[in-house]
Amino acid sequence: PALAMQGAARGQALPLHVDEQKIGWIARRTREAGVGNVPTMALWEVLRGSHRGDDLADREELRYMPRQVVNNWIQQVNTIHDNWSDESARAEREVRMRILKALHDEGALILMGTDAPQLFSVPGFSLHRELPLMVQAGMTPYEVLRSGTVNIARFYGEEDRAGTVAAGRRADLLLLDANPLEDISNIGRISGVMVEGRWLDGEQIAARLEAIAQRAAAQAN
Repeated sequence: PALAMQGAARGQALPLHVDEQKIGWIARRTREAGVGNVPTMALWEVLRGSHRGDDLADREELRYMPRQVVNNWIQQVNTIHDNWSDESARAEREVRMRILKALHDEGALILMGTDAPQLFSVPGFSLHRELPLMVQAGMTPYEVLRSGTVNIARFYGEEDRAGTVAAGRRADLLLLDANPLEDISNIGRISGVMVEGRWLDGEQIAARLEAIAQRAAAQAN
């Protein structure tokens, strides 16, 4: 326990003593090494944001997760917030933003992802919380969308099969009701999806989501 406390104390102190002059150098070395970077900004907003777990419990997407899982998330985040200083949490959020911007500015490979499911990161829905934070860090909506399409295909060596809309590519597509290049939050205005060549419209998606919600609710009984 004593060692754990020492580790926690060091963790809280670290964001307050970052040598920011080295961030650019590290970002360049990251690019040169060909490392792919998944920022998971939304997760760290939960861990170091201003909201306790109780404050996050009314998120709409939580209805798709088992209640026991959600209760555990609430307790974990409450505990984290009770044991972490506001000053350190704020500094850590700010430095993570600067690190992502430096990686982007230096041309390091950015890959979209959220590490879901964990701590209020519900698969699928967590991306809609992630993308605005990437824009906030300094990426354009177009660059954010590339991080989940072209960049992913490039990282896995599948540029001839995926990542772009072209003949012969894998047909996984979103049809939106508004332009995400104008506002990245429009990514949530989904009219339908094409999955492996099969079209699912809004009604079908809603029905599938409702079935997931019902299964999650049944697990609480």
